[in-house]
Amino acid sequence: MTLVYLGGAIDYAKNEDRKGWRDTTSTVLASFGISSYNPLEAFTFVNTGSVELASQLKDINDVAMMNSEYCIFYLPKSVNTVGSIVELVHWVEKMHFTRNNRPQKAYIVVPDVNEISQVSAYLIGLASNVVHVEIKIGQSALDFAIEDIIELHRAHDGDTEFPLWQKHVSPSVEVASRKVKEAPEPDYAEYEPEERAKRLRY
Repeated sequence: MTLVYLGGAIDYAKNEDRKGWRDTTSTVLASFGISSYNPLEAFTFVNTGSVELASQLKDINDVAMMNSEYCIFYLPKSVNTVGSIVELVHWVEKMHFTRNNRPQKAYIVVPDVNEISQVSAYLIGLASNVVHVEIKIGQSALDFAIEDIIELHRAHDGDTEFPLWQKHVSPSVEVASRKVKEAPEPDYAEYEPEERAKRLRY
């Protein structure tokens, strides 16, 4: 079973930034036979200020996160969050010491920026230090992360027959997929040898 952890702001987020994207993502993933763990609705937590209860909440979500093949951390720049950053750092630290046969990858989704330089340097640092972390930015950032997970899920299961997007996925994901598939390969032959080598390296 492929499991995706849906991490993101809860306590300080408005409904769309805490529930809307999770509902959409879980529905799309389910249509491809992919399960997801939604910490917002996994159980009802009553915050009494108890350290013990808060620790139990963290432990439950940690178990789900560390047993997920893929994690999405939905982190709009305009939304305050605390727990999601803690979870992300915890996941990165665990990946330094965990080795198993399951594919494991995390996506940092920042939908309200268009330049990587607008993303927190700390998040960029996580992505550069660990190969299993990838940052997606822009309005289609979540769509690209979902598409990547579905394709990796298919590849891991040995299914090379990828179904038509428009039959299964929301229009925004279909557009994102089409842009990726139709993007022309850069023609590095037009550059001088030294410049061509530089561009191929990056």
